[in-house]
Amino acid sequence: MTRFIHDKFAKDYLEELLKDYGEVKASEKVSGEIKEIDVLFTPAKQQSSNIQY
Repeated sequence: MTRFIHDKFAKDYLEELLKDYGEVKASEKVSGEIKEIDVLFTPAKQQSSNIQY
């Protein structure tokens, strides 16, 4: 759950920024512990060599 407007903005921004490079999930629960993380990023298995900065 998002508590602050800047927190939601940061999650949305990271999701847009990273979506081309892998899987992004906002507010994902971590198994094994009773905790929640803000952004979970899993890189794509095959990285493209033409990433532009």
